[in-house]
Amino acid sequence: QYLQRPLSSSEQSDFIYYYDSLKFSSDLIEYLLEYCISKGSSSRHYMRKVALSWAEAGISTVLQAKEETNLYNKNYFTILNAFGIKGRSPASFEQEMMSHWLDDLGFSVEIVLEACRRTVRQTHEPNFQYANKILEDWRQKKVSSLGDIKALDLKRRAQQQSSKAAPKREPVRSASSNRFHNFSQRDYDYGQLEKQLLNQ
Repeated sequence: QYLQRPLSSSEQSDFIYYYDSLKFSSDLIEYLLEYCISKGSSSRHYMRKVALSWAEAGISTVLQAKEETNLYNKNYFTILNAFGIKGRSPASFEQEMMSHWLDDLGFSVEIVLEACRRTVRQTHEPNFQYANKILEDWRQKKVSSLGDIKALDLKRRAQQQSSKAAPKREPVRSASSNRFHNFSQRDYDYGQLEKQLLNQ
């Protein structure tokens, strides 16, 4: 009824997995479907992602799931506000990006907000892709706190200052480049040369 169509065999397998392996009740599976569709996505990938995140959080009842989704909704709106986006719910693409930052990359809301602030400062717009590049870079550098970000900033400034302070080397001139200046000047009697040419 939620999907307004029969379930595919793959979707049936997913629901059996939620029931048998994740130990979700029928009510929780129904709420999972309701929640995903209310967020504008009925894809198996998104639904499975939500289900696994609930299982990792130890959610086993509809009440726990509602509390978790309310917390996530609060985080999503906080992130949107940092981008300067107000008065609307996040689009499905934006939800997936924010879920990736909070769940897959494991960043706190504070770290995500810092990436959003830097994005707006640099691009002057709510650019989710740019923020994602910042966060992916921080993940590679094992950032886990705002202190780690500050340490990276200090290290980058020190490298920039050292590169500016380094003396510039003068380019080595080859011998061929100085041939004209080293050419010995000769004194010619142009009048005598003219006479010789005329007598030929």
